Amino acid sequence: MKSFANDLKKIFTGFAHEHAADYLTIQQKIQLLGAEDETIEPETEVKAALATPKIAAKHIAIVTDGRGLDAPLDYAIEASNNQYTQIDLLIHGAMDMQKISAMEKRIRQAGLACRRIHLGANAIEHLMTYVRSQPSLLFMVAKPDDSVARNLLFKASAKGIHRMYIPLVLIEDGNNELSAESAA
Repeated sequence: MKSFANDLKKIFTGFAHEHAADYLTIQQKIQLLGAEDETIEPETEVKAALATPKIAAKHIAIVTDGRGLDAPLDYAIEASNNQYTQIDLLIHGAMDMQKISAMEKRIRQAGLACRRIHLGANAIEHLMTYVRSQPSLLFMVAKPDDSVARNLLFKASAKGIHRMYIPLVLIEDGNNELSAESAA
């Protein structure tokens, strides 16, 4: 009987740790695992924009400069509906505000919460700060030719400057010529 009680304690302790992990920041999770992580101090105004409440909703982020209105946005909306999350638009570079507004409109029409975050001049550093400050970020979505996504994957990762602890899903918009050829 004592063994059964100990097993139950272990199970409930595991559930408690799993539940608590949903609300820890990436840095807190890394510290609990015993790994070291470098920190990047963003500018004060970026810190205020990226601040999260103590209990935050789960997030899916779209890294964009206004492109990605088709397949990447569709994927993020579908995943967000399945995971009960909100979508954060991480905007960088020379933005097309009409396309950004169209993206926000589609997200809201799907019944999802949407938040717009401008990454600013140091987009990769601010993106990494965003990732570290969002304990409930599930993954990010971007187009394969997005400049920030490419820099993050190829330049920063190769040099070991930043570590990514969140998956980055790259989705290309469908090409009508290819789909017509494959259908034939």
